[in-house]
Amino acid sequence: MAMRLVVTGGSGLLGSALIRIIGEIKPDWQVACLSRHEPKRTKGLTWKPLDVSDLDSTRRLIAKINPDAVVHLAAIARPDICEKNPDEAFRVNFIGTRNVVLACDRFDTELLFVSSDQVFYQGNQDKAHDEWETPHPANVYGETKVLAENFVRSHLRRYWIVRVAKLFGGPNDTFSFIHNVHQTFSRGEPILAATDWAAHATHGLFAGRAFIELLEKKTYGIYHAVSPGVPNYFEIAGYLAGKMGVSPGLVKASSRKELGLAAGRPARCELSIKMWEQDFGSPLPGWKEGIDLFLAERR
Repeated sequence: MAMRLVVTGGSGLLGSALIRIIGEIKPDWQVACLSRHEPKRTKGLTWKPLDVSDLDSTRRLIAKINPDAVVHLAAIARPDICEKNPDEAFRVNFIGTRNVVLACDRFDTELLFVSSDQVFYQGNQDKAHDEWETPHPANVYGETKVLAENFVRSHLRRYWIVRVAKLFGGPNDTFSFIHNVHQTFSRGEPILAATDWAAHATHGLFAGRAFIELLEKKTYGIYHAVSPGVPNYFEIAGYLAGKMGVSPGLVKASSRKELGLAAGRPARCELSIKMWEQDFGSPLPGWKEGIDLFLAERR
């Protein structure tokens, strides 16, 4: 069934990956991208500039388009930037989400809100966090996502909260760790990679395909859309070195403390995928498959 979709933040890493995969497998869908920056043009895509922290503009644009569903991706998604600019993070990540929720609430429009594993960054690091577990963030970014999640749950009837983790790849990846490792190795230079920092790593196209499946299945609620496996950064860099044919000696073991990160991180964060497997059976492709796809894109 064809859909009329609004995507906020469609010019970012995940947004551009979602728009690309929609164009490939759902060419009859009409997509309106609302973002500060214009995305790459594809068939069936329209673009309107929008700052989601502006309530009146957000309500007016979404009402005018009258979509079947909204996928809300617009956010300041870099934890260290949020930590250094907490007021701006609150304005964009929480107020922006509140404004989108209020726009959806007027016409009972479906909302797929993308959250983060970092809502659990202060929890038990030895277990997989369930979908309905109470969040315990350890940084400003996670706090703004928890506030946004709570607002979605308390104001809408038809919604998905989809938590993702360590995204990379797609047509607009210019800042992920995997992108940075690839660029560094391409110059023949070494890279520091933490051995005490592990989380899911998911290609943006895998996450985008998961969003499409959710939008079609209409099973509302909370999901974790992540590739299985919880590699640390040293493992990721080592796998990239092997696939690129560079010396493993370019991967230098480091720690979170040595990297001097502004935002707090746990040693390990794993998300349960119970609900995803319950409704869709197979998990998303693994992180190594994601890196293989990333390298194929770069070729």
